[in-house]
Amino acid sequence: MKRVQQKILTGLVTGFFALAAIATGLAAQTLEGSNIDSRVLVGFEVDAEDVQSRLPEGWTSVSFPNGALKGANLLMIFEDRVLGRDAEGKPLDLFTHRGLAFLGLAKQGDSVRLYILRLYTTNPDYDPYRNASVADISRMSSTSGPSNAGRDRSENWSVALGDGTKLEMTLTFTSGRPVWQNAKTRMFSNADPTVSRIFEYDQLMDVVMSTGLGKPLSGTMNLTSDIAELADIFDGNEKMVGIVDSPIRVRQVFLP
Repeated sequence: MKRVQQKILTGLVTGFFALAAIATGLAAQTLEGSNIDSRVLVGFEVDAEDVQSRLPEGWTSVSFPNGALKGANLLMIFEDRVLGRDAEGKPLDLFTHRGLAFLGLAKQGDSVRLYILRLYTTNPDYDPYRNASVADISRMSSTSGPSNAGRDRSENWSVALGDGTKLEMTLTFTSGRPVWQNAKTRMFSNADPTVSRIFEYDQLMDVVMSTGLGKPLSGTMNLTSDIAELADIFDGNEKMVGIVDSPIRVRQVFLP
């Protein structure tokens, strides 16, 4: 059991976020702001063409090769931002909002990039990647259980668009031993590949399930969607390969 736990912890540190740092290519940076949030990450293996069609020309979709999300070629991130601040540390007028982002990893020659493929947000003024749509996003989250052992966790998210269609996700699990990780990542826009953001962050991460690390889901997960532009992705053939819970995340955002 200890060996399996160590494998999971190692997978967190060396997996998705370490890989994303390959594409950072850092140069001069300008602080844009910072935020504190919590999030749930879900990795899927879907038809490669469904991801490829959302990437810029010349870039090829690839799967995450290792870590908790090994085998995933599409990543969903449910984000609940509790405090957004500007470069001077002052709270933004709309300091809290929620979002759902779709990400994909891509290669061009020896270059590797992490692309934001689509963003849904409750903030009408938030469109850093030029591919955002406004949505009504609700969340119900609960924690219960013993004081000195894994907690019973539940997450219920609903992303509703103006046309009445929605995506809903429900998740239950028992928490494990998390990892406190700091990392640096650069993410690019698929709508305009010249647009990117550099993130430096500290976060608490708990692997909820991972086929790559041999960790089964201790509870249940259900995802439904009738959003038209996501129909090709969620056609019943998608395969869930990893879930990571990040209840605390502190991030600085830089312009390259």
